[in-house]
Amino acid sequence: MKVKLNMADRFALHSVLPAEAHIIELKAMKPLREALLPDADEQKEMGMIINAQGQPQWKREQEGKPKSFDVPEVVFDIVRRELKKLEEANPPKLREGHLHIYEIFVENDYPKEK
Repeated sequence: MKVKLNMADRFALHSVLPAEAHIIELKAMKPLREALLPDADEQKEMGMIINAQGQPQWKREQEGKPKSFDVPEVVFDIVRRELKKLEEANPPKLREGHLHIYEIFVENDYPKEK
């Protein structure tokens, strides 16, 4: 499935991908995990820096155009599973930054690209 994500969504999705999983899942996630991170041109275009807390920071008005990503079905299912875990945790661990990716991967209320 193809999804369009802005930079904030890309970092939110990257944070949801588990660091520990079955070897097959890790291999399936690796290309997406790498593609989600901004390349040098995107970093420069957005004036991206790493703040004192070690978090990426950029000018929101420089967000750039959403970028299209191919998400294999197995990875789509992994993301859905991880987002549901965050929602079902006691207390829930979903954050506002997860809203758009939750809509895409869990509610699946997202127009599919062909």
